Amino acid sequence: MEQFNQMIDRLSSDLVGRSPFVIAGDFNAWAVEWGSRCTNQRGQALLEALAKLDAVLVNDGASSTFRRNGAESWIDVTFVSPGLVSDLDWRVDEGYTHSDHLAIRFKINYGVQRPRAGDPCQVRGWKSNHFYSEVFTAALGLEANTDNLSGDALVAVLSRACDATMPRKALPRNGRRPAYWWSAEIAALRSACLKFRRRTQRARTEEERAVRREVFRAARLALNKAIKSSKRACFDNLFFLITGQPVFSKTTITQLKG
Repeated sequence: MEQFNQMIDRLSSDLVGRSPFVIAGDFNAWAVEWGSRCTNQRGQALLEALAKLDAVLVNDGASSTFRRNGAESWIDVTFVSPGLVSDLDWRVDEGYTHSDHLAIRFKINYGVQRPRAGDPCQVRGWKSNHFYSEVFTAALGLEANTDNLSGDALVAVLSRACDATMPRKALPRNGRRPAYWWSAEIAALRSACLKFRRRTQRARTEEERAVRREVFRAARLALNKAIKSSKRACFDNLFFLITGQPVFSKTTITQLKG
């Protein structure tokens, strides 16, 4: 389990801020989410690690992926980034493969034009502590023909207004785009969560393992709460930038009811 968790940690760390992605392989892990009769340690560790990446499980559990001497299991799993789900054609191939594992075939439709990974608008955000609603509103007022804009045009207008009123954030040193909800607090909580999980796995007695498991669960709960809170705060900030009003203010509630 220690080697497995180290592999999962490296995998999830490498994928932070990367999209689109496909994760597929024989993880030898069981989870009821992809068709197994129960969830084992490997399955739980894999689900927890990939949940932090918003990875979507593709396996539907309808067909097993491993068969030998009348026994079957679901140990070959596929996860993708959310943006690929609608374009993905995934299936288990029943054809002969010279192996106990069945072939998994999937096709991704690249016909839809996607943003380039090097687009500065997609890579770098703005320092929101320099945001002033009056200045931002004035910058938006300088834009012409802002009625009935398409999604891309609206993003371009907002980006120009942000550039005019706020400095850009610096690019990450490793050149990777961090997840929009990532923060120093979440990084510290994730590091603590991984540390407590390793301590739990190295416990020598059942009593010691039970105590450490409770500490790990508390750390994992704190991490999940921080991620949800950060995602919510990012949405609130975006809503305010677009509408100039806080989420669920009296005005917006009246508009929603209307």
